[in-house]
Amino acid sequence: MRELRPAADALALIRELISDLTDPDPCDFDHHGHCKAHGWTDLDRRCPHARAKELLEADRA
Repeated sequence: MRELRPAADALALIRELISDLTDPDPCDFDHHGHCKAHGWTDLDRRCPHARAKELLEADRA
């Protein structure tokens, strides 16, 4: 169990950083499907801010 502590600490730090770096504003999509609010233009992957919010919400549940 002792070796899991550094991994748990690292994961907590990563979650905190994701939370700090995630824009709380909702996505706003243009007619091409690009997220104007966060400057995301990749149509193959969803806006990273939306994905980060979902990750953090799932973590809180």
